[in-house]
Amino acid sequence: MIKAVVEIRLKKGVLDAQGQAIGEVLDQYDVDGVERVRVGKLVELSFATTDNIEEQVEALCDQLLVNHEMEEYSYRLEERGDE
Repeated sequence: MIKAVVEIRLKKGVLDAQGQAIGEVLDQYDVDGVERVRVGKLVELSFATTDNIEEQVEALCDQLLVNHEMEEYSYRLEERGDE
């Protein structure tokens, strides 16, 4: 079986309110050295078949998972072990 791991990030220049909030909390906890925080999403899709996986992942990202106005994505395919 194959697992697709999709990483979704905000495009450069898009305000990351969640990352900004985390950065402010880090300041409150006196965490030094962190210049910027960006938050993204990780989506794992497990497939029972090996047929057309890349096409399926691309279609899911294009039509459902990613807001193309604000986000960009990348993915990798992995052999799925016993999980």
